Amino acid sequence: MKSTSRRSARPDPARRRLRSNLETLESRQLLSGTPYLASGNYPLSDFPVEQPPGPTPDISIPKPIGSDPKVLATYSNSGKVITGQDRQGNSYKLTLTGPGKIIVTDTTPNDGVLDDDIDTIRVVGTDPKKSSLHGQVSQSTRVPSDYTLLPTLGTVRFNQLVAQRSLKAIVLNGFILTDTITPPGSTSLSPAETSLNQTTGIQIKGTVGTLEFGGIDARFPASFNPVPITISIGEATTPNNVQPNIRIDRIYNTVYDDTAFSSGGSQTIPTGPLTSPTVTLIVNGGIKGLNVVSISQQPNLGSLYPPINNGFLNIPTQLIPTYSAALEYQFPIVGTTGRTAVQAKSINHLKVNGGTTNTTFSKAAQPFQNSLTGLDGVKAAQFGGPTDAIAIDSQGSIGTLKFAKGIGSTIGASSNPIYFGTPAAKYGYPAAGLLGGQIVTEGNIGSLVVAPSNQFLQTSQDPSQIQAGQNGYTTYVNRPGTAIQSSLILAQGSIGKTHIVGDIVNSEIRSGYDYYSGIAGADPVTGASSIGPLLIRGDLVDSVVAASYRSIDGIFGNGNDVAGNGTINGYLIGNVYQTTTGTTPLGNQGSGFYSKQTGSNSKK
Repeated sequence: MKSTSRRSARPDPARRRLRSNLETLESRQLLSGTPYLASGNYPLSDFPVEQPPGPTPDISIPKPIGSDPKVLATYSNSGKVITGQDRQGNSYKLTLTGPGKIIVTDTTPNDGVLDDDIDTIRVVGTDPKKSSLHGQVSQSTRVPSDYTLLPTLGTVRFNQLVAQRSLKAIVLNGFILTDTITPPGSTSLSPAETSLNQTTGIQIKGTVGTLEFGGIDARFPASFNPVPITISIGEATTPNNVQPNIRIDRIYNTVYDDTAFSSGGSQTIPTGPLTSPTVTLIVNGGIKGLNVVSISQQPNLGSLYPPINNGFLNIPTQLIPTYSAALEYQFPIVGTTGRTAVQAKSINHLKVNGGTTNTTFSKAAQPFQNSLTGLDGVKAAQFGGPTDAIAIDSQGSIGTLKFAKGIGSTIGASSNPIYFGTPAAKYGYPAAGLLGGQIVTEGNIGSLVVAPSNQFLQTSQDPSQIQAGQNGYTTYVNRPGTAIQSSLILAQGSIGKTHIVGDIVNSEIRSGYDYYSGIAGADPVTGASSIGPLLIRGDLVDSVVAASYRSIDGIFGNGNDVAGNGTINGYLIGNVYQTTTGTTPLGNQGSGFYSKQTGSNSKK
């Protein structure tokens, strides 16, 4: 039969043949003749040899993980460093060294940032030997929206400072304690600040070695019903064993009726005097040093009143003058200067560089109540500016007293023509029938130095001497004015070296005099006392200098006097004048020196 299997397509030479041992190789014509893989395109080099990978790269930490530690310290610092700024852009930094923490809240506490005036600075967990709080203010670079804000540049206002425990020091440069904080361009408190006038002050429940801050801006507008500002150091039940050094740049103490001269107001000018303390510094112990630049009413009255133009007139800030002079009649010194009371057990060194008005130094809020209200002693007291309505009440001795610009204001109290034209608002306390100064001690006064409150130029009564030098130039000489006006300086013991330049008017300087016995109606003259060495370069006008001397009927030198064992030793380079109506603050009449022994008491 014939086979039906398909014949292989391979050529005959490639077929197996019977009994063949070798297979015929396939032709390489297909590979060598293809146009897609030319033999010349094969690489001639060997394939690369695989190498071991080796160690992995070092582990590194990317930088920075966080910000610079100095920057972080201002954000999260466990209450050691706190920064912020007020509405004007004045920035501040509070730093606490040593144990403890700072807690600060501003007058807008719900916004989460410190971008406003400070409400409360609270310090907790402090150590009396290691903890110190320091604050510094940097001035804003913004242009003030109102020229009345110029004085506040470089300052930050705060309402309250509370320290739960003792500290070594609190130094707040540029921080102003005040209670009536008003937003720029506004005359009323913001809603968050309506309660500030109930809490203003500094309260240190323990002791502090140093307390310094920029000042007190004490404004008491009647419509806000503000309470007094109090700075308190120590607890009443635990006397302090650390005497602080206190430094305050300035104290502005102004009490006024802010509605009196508005539409429908009383239009009444206040006359005063203000006898209840509105600013009180209480130290439950002794004060090592009290240093203040000035104590007065607010000098820039424009900041107490709305702008005159109500904002309708836009004038460059630097060209706008202050309008305090236009408002002075509404803010007379006697009627609007609040009383500043310093209460302590004793004061070692007291110094006020500038003016001092309506200020008392005593253990009690009201001095001269009895023999227990006086300080235990004052080592030294210095006043560099004019003083008026000043009082020092002391049980113990006073070391030195120095008044560089007199005691008591003569403005309004003198009939000298050089004072003509002075506005009534500038009249001092003696012009209102009040004391210009009262210093009472149950001990001795070591030394007393008083310079005149003013000087004036005097020309010769000889016409030929008025232009003694070059023609067209008047020849003047300086004549001292009044040194002591309507004041009392009383010591139960003796008064040491005394040098007074200027007139003494309606005043008494007495040694061997018990003030509290005198006001009780008893015999005020004590034992032996002395005044001197004494030098007065001026006139005595209705004034008495007496040592252990009794005036039975209140008239010195009328023959009804009784001389005790008192001595006055010194000189008067001037004259003694006595008028029929002039009296001293104690109600006495007379003028001159009175003692049992008087040596060289007149030199003209």
